[in-house]
Amino acid sequence: MNKSAQSDLVANNLRDARKNKGGYTLPGAKITAYSTSIFQRMRVMDEINFEQIVKSLHPVSNREQIFKTGEAAGASGSFFFFSHDRRFIVKTMGGEELLLIKKILPRLHKHLKKNPYSLLSRIYGVYTVEMQDYEKVHLILMGNTLRFENKNDVSRIYDLKGSTFSRLVKGRTTQTSTLKDQNFVNNQHYVQEINLSW
Repeated sequence: MNKSAQSDLVANNLRDARKNKGGYTLPGAKITAYSTSIFQRMRVMDEINFEQIVKSLHPVSNREQIFKTGEAAGASGSFFFFSHDRRFIVKTMGGEELLLIKKILPRLHKHLKKNPYSLLSRIYGVYTVEMQDYEKVHLILMGNTLRFENKNDVSRIYDLKGSTFSRLVKGRTTQTSTLKDQNFVNNQHYVQEINLSW
């Protein structure tokens, strides 16, 4: 991205932040956005603007994905769904996780700035949604790292948490099965070095 395009992207993101001042109001709901300036800088690093997020997460386009969130509950009890274009993942999280992300965010931003090809998940926003008669919900917006066009280009997929406790997928798997940490340890002789300096 050239400097002119990048400065336009920064200006658009800053305009959106000033307009919303960290809070969004929808009929019947209040949405609080946290650490907006850092998340905007992280989105700019990946050339993502507010309009792209709105388009990817439009409720009408994501109706089917939202209704399937119950089927996608993780072991932690959190729910998540992929945006209709599979560009983003929205996941629920607990209050402690929200505090931890806010605490590590400046260091994560610094790390990703220094290491733009890092394989760490890209986080583009953290929000709390409050609605009358419902418990408040904390949400995290992440980039989907699995946006491959041809599944034959993938040999293995891992969801790594940094622990081997209860982190093994047993039984028969396919090349698009999501394996876990203990599978990674067991399959190390299959893991190839990847050159990320594209």
